Amino acid sequence: MFSLFKSVRLSPAWTYSADSIIWRMMLAEQGTLVGECRDPENKAASFFCLEISTGKVLWKDLRFDEKWWVGIETVRKNVVLFHAFAKPDMPEHKGIRAFDIASGVELWRNDDVAYWFGHDRRVVAYRDFFEKRVGYEIDLHSGVLLKTHDTSLEELHALRLQVSEEQISPEATLPEIFVEEEVDADIIAFVKKETKGKELSGRVEYLRHDGVLVFNMHIQKRDDAERLMLENNLIVYRLSDKKRMFADVIGRNLAGYVPDSFFLRYPFVLFIKDQRILTAIRLWKS
Repeated sequence: MFSLFKSVRLSPAWTYSADSIIWRMMLAEQGTLVGECRDPENKAASFFCLEISTGKVLWKDLRFDEKWWVGIETVRKNVVLFHAFAKPDMPEHKGIRAFDIASGVELWRNDDVAYWFGHDRRVVAYRDFFEKRVGYEIDLHSGVLLKTHDTSLEELHALRLQVSEEQISPEATLPEIFVEEEVDADIIAFVKKETKGKELSGRVEYLRHDGVLVFNMHIQKRDDAERLMLENNLIVYRLSDKKRMFADVIGRNLAGYVPDSFFLRYPFVLFIKDQRILTAIRLWKS
């Protein structure tokens, strides 16, 4: 791969505008991203899937009979798993609905069990009865029950210790908190240049990769009623010649500091602007 920048002043490679707040996202195999949107006013959730390299929408506006109390459980292989809740306003998940990521077609559902963890091409789920918990191994793609653990869960507990699942793919890199004593002098210089004379809230977060520095800061502002609000600014520098390649306000009139405002999925930096616009900036040619 060649670390060649596309231009000195960058524009978004693509954007995706959702009709409600983009609540969370997960990267999947084959270069796709699954997102969850929430409309708090109407208590409605919906889901979408994009191709990261182009921003092409594979499917969107996926909704369920239960409009609000549903969410993304996890993404495994080329399948996204959704969950419901045992009771409204309670955090306990219940039910599994499996959808093919590429097409958005439902593969199977099981309303009686709750997701526990995944291993290879299996879903490990459980169900609580009055006196015990029963474990189940389910085929990821078909929903076929492969094995029931109704006398002991020791085998599954041992398997769980071997499994390491992340909420975001290892192919993605999240920013770090800027601590002056722990970073190089050039990073300090760029951050101080941008933050000088500004009143900030929360931490500056940064990411350095292959000759690029990306960081964001929350600047204190006052609205028309003199209420304190925050403005989230994202900035990109090219380290070799100290060029400011990109800068944008990605959040306005914020009530609080928003951590993990961006992430790197080579060759893109991705962020959500104004809570609804997923934006990708391509930093390198490949």
